[in-house]
Amino acid sequence: MVEVTFVSFIAFWVGVGSSVNLFYSAYQSISKTDWKPAYTCLSGLVPIVMFYCSMIVLFTQTEWAKQNPALACILCIPLYSLMTARQIVCNVTKMHLDPICKSSFWFLLFPLNRYAASIFRKFYSCCLLLIALLTEHQSATDSKGHRMMFSEETVALTVLLINLLWYSIFVVGTIQQICSNLDIYCLSIKQKISEKQN
Repeated sequence: MVEVTFVSFIAFWVGVGSSVNLFYSAYQSISKTDWKPAYTCLSGLVPIVMFYCSMIVLFTQTEWAKQNPALACILCIPLYSLMTARQIVCNVTKMHLDPICKSSFWFLLFPLNRYAASIFRKFYSCCLLLIALLTEHQSATDSKGHRMMFSEETVALTVLLINLLWYSIFVVGTIQQICSNLDIYCLSIKQKISEKQN
């Protein structure tokens, strides 16, 4: 018999509540949209699906995420923040939302790192030899002995830094556009105009 813990009980009901909320929101969107055909308004769900797929890739293709679930969730924060910020900006400004969030594709570095050795054996061996000669790098292995190009921690840090940079560029660009359209200053100091010019 399966043991039910308090955390799994809470996780189950949070999942049920989230699913009901998602279907209700989709129904409301379809019934109240002006778009023709009405189902095209569901393109806003694509980023959610992409985020979910990124989480699946992270937890199925790495041992690091299973051993460090809190760090794995922190790794996903910049991606989630970028997706939600883009949706908020598009809703407020009535702009068309590009549903494909390209920063989620960086999570494909995890399976690429894991399977690069077996797919590109000769190329991998040459690259590994060159990297070892240049940086004294030793290839990483997982608990089953599968060789990887880099450790999963290195790949996770790379994905985190790239997504943080991507999100920061989006935020700064959005703030600059708002400031220029409203003729206000947010990230810079407005120069004082002298009261009396002689």
